[in-house]
Amino acid sequence: MTGLTSVTIPDSVVSIGFQAFFRCTSLSDITIPRSVDSIGAYAFFHTPVTIHASPNSTAHRYATDNRIPFAPLEE
Repeated sequence: MTGLTSVTIPDSVVSIGFQAFFRCTSLSDITIPRSVDSIGAYAFFHTPVTIHASPNSTAHRYATDNRIPFAPLEE
């Protein structure tokens, strides 16, 4: 997928599925709320994204574990 540069996941979302943003080559920023408690394998594979999320959240751990750039949100 191309063309999409930024995504904000709504608070009502609790899971991001397997390969959800796979090869979204123009996606540079995604904001993930604390409500997301599960992120599937390869969700951001081949996607040059920075994850914006709360420190110590599931998204933060996912970014760290998968060597994805992370930017902390102020709470």
